[in-house]
This record gives sequence, C-alpha cells and structure tokens, in this order.
Amino acid sequence: MKFLQNVKVFQKVLLLGVIIIAAFTVLLAAYIYPLFKEKLFDAHEEQTESLVYSAAAVVEHYVELEKNGDLTT
Repeated sequence: MKFLQNVKVFQKVLLLGVIIIAAFTVLLAAYIYPLFKEKLFDAHEEQTESLVYSAAAVVEHYVELEKNGDLTT
C-alpha cells in the first residue's frame, strides 16, 4: 500500500469509486449473462420445435394426398 501514500485524497476517492463501479458491473454481468443465455436457448428450442412441427405437417399432407390417390409415384 505504499503507492497510495503519495496519492491525493481526491484521487483515492476517485479510485475507490472506479473500483466499486467495476465490481458492481462485473457482478451484474455475472448475474445477467446466465439469464440472457437461458432466454436465447429457450428461443432457439422453440424455433426448432416449430420447424419440426411444420415439417411433420407437410409430410402428413403428402401422406393424405397419396392415400387419396391424388399423388402418384
């Protein structure tokens, strides 16, 4: 702590403020990042599920067309 002996009071207070703001920012980011990541994962999962349902509906449509004889191979 010798390096703080030659620093003015204003600079010490300013340094303390910067350290507090940096610590708060890191803690806030550590809290928000997992929430953001989870929301992104949920959105991607929902999009994939929707795509699978759409593909299944298309396949069912063509199966019905084939059963009715409207689609020939």
